Amino acid sequence: MCCSLACGDIKGRLTQLFERVRSVQKKAGNFEMLVCVGSFFSSENHHHEELQKYIDGQLEVPIPTYILGPNTDDETVHYRDQEIEGGEICPNVTVLGKRGIFTTLSGLSIAYMSGQDGSNLQPSNVQKHHFVGDDINYFAKKANDSNFQGVDVLLTSPWPKGICNFVQPPENYNKDSGSSLVSHLASILKPRYHFSGTEGLFFERLPYRNDKGTYGKTQHVTRFLGLAPVGNEEKLKYLYAFNIVPIPHIPREKLTVIPPSVTNFPYSSLEKEQSHNADQSAQPSGGYFYDMGNAQNQRPYQQKRRRYDNENPGERNPRQPVSRGPCWFCLGNAEVEKHLVISVGIDSYVALAKGGLTSEHVLIIPIGHFPSSLHLTESIKYNLPIFLYKITYKDSLRKFFKSLGKECVIFERNFRSQHLQLQVVPIPSGTTNIAKELFQELGETNSLTFQLLPSNIDLTKILSEGSPFFLVEFDDGEMLLHRIRGKFPLQFGRQILASESLLNMPDRVNWKDCEISVEEATQSAQSFRKMFKSFDFNLN
Repeated sequence: MCCSLACGDIKGRLTQLFERVRSVQKKAGNFEMLVCVGSFFSSENHHHEELQKYIDGQLEVPIPTYILGPNTDDETVHYRDQEIEGGEICPNVTVLGKRGIFTTLSGLSIAYMSGQDGSNLQPSNVQKHHFVGDDINYFAKKANDSNFQGVDVLLTSPWPKGICNFVQPPENYNKDSGSSLVSHLASILKPRYHFSGTEGLFFERLPYRNDKGTYGKTQHVTRFLGLAPVGNEEKLKYLYAFNIVPIPHIPREKLTVIPPSVTNFPYSSLEKEQSHNADQSAQPSGGYFYDMGNAQNQRPYQQKRRRYDNENPGERNPRQPVSRGPCWFCLGNAEVEKHLVISVGIDSYVALAKGGLTSEHVLIIPIGHFPSSLHLTESIKYNLPIFLYKITYKDSLRKFFKSLGKECVIFERNFRSQHLQLQVVPIPSGTTNIAKELFQELGETNSLTFQLLPSNIDLTKILSEGSPFFLVEFDDGEMLLHRIRGKFPLQFGRQILASESLLNMPDRVNWKDCEISVEEATQSAQSFRKMFKSFDFNLN
């Protein structure tokens, strides 16, 4: 186990940082090293005087410290030509250099890429403190090794673009910021930890999957941390301790264990955009190729076109549900109609129903690909992503509808459906018992038998994993279950709720008859999101 520290932008505040490190070491014991992201130097003269004391040996650095290269042209002058090859700034402080992967004595692999994204600059304007597409291909070549499993740690100054997809971003974060090149780098290297700085924020993101939502492969997850600057006025966290067993020393079955709370791979949309820029006719199947045909992605002295294979075969896990083709409800899929999304939690999200019965008809959907509630229960047993906020979203929506003087019915149809959807439909207050009777009476009319279940029953005790079923849940916790054998009317749930005794909307039974324009749907989603805001646990 390697115990290390990571730090955000230092900006010359060396003594403040190292005093904090000594304090941490006194309480928690010694750490192997300190890795730093963001800007190390400052333009203020008194910080230069402070550094000189460490260079002269008047002050000592208490821990081996590794820093990145410059982020601006002004910072470059402090590196004494060490921004490319690396070198020692002062005793115990080492510049890693422009880019590379090095391995510590304990076996920890650390990848680093210094500087800022220069991919949008003309070649003549690309400076030493910029990285471009050619730098990404440098890493792609290394990842082409058939034995490559990823790296333990990745250090970059900029945040990756799209890192806040599927999660609530930190306050004051600009969603348009970040580097798409860093996103591609993270996709290639699959770091177990990725540290970045320069945004002036602290953000510990939920781990994300590196198998990009395809359940045929199992790969380890990535934990991203954006670290704040040392001595920031907001008292945001700038020093982070982490323990990690290096990849060569951990069995694959432990390396690839997926923690309970994860999200899908956040960079899928960026990779899809990149694929349009690549030369598909010459690209090997499954290979990674950063488009070098664009001059902005080349250094002036490196004009060759390169393509590298980044396919890293994983192991098939038969216990994981597999998506058969593109899924409209997997949040990582580019086809998802994101204008309908209301709220995104750790493991699930809420969206307006397309062609909903009413403007308040919503869906609770797992972010990962799960066909039914039965698979969610199985996932807990096998330590796969669990639907952690399923109950919380149910409770939040019930409280929300209650504030509007309404009750709600939640139903699930595990029949001719690819991805679990919990349909949440508000009904007039005091009509829950009417709804129960209608489901049972009209069920008998359609030769559908319903079984009344108590609240909080474990469905796996009464249903096998592959069993098709229709389940209705009411505000009092009671449920009605129909075990589907043979045919089942796909619009049955809507038919009951649209009946004259409840919503009285017989013309809205089929969702295709209720579709509205993207503009209208976007406006409805915004309106619902605003009303639901005080009930959304992700925001409170």
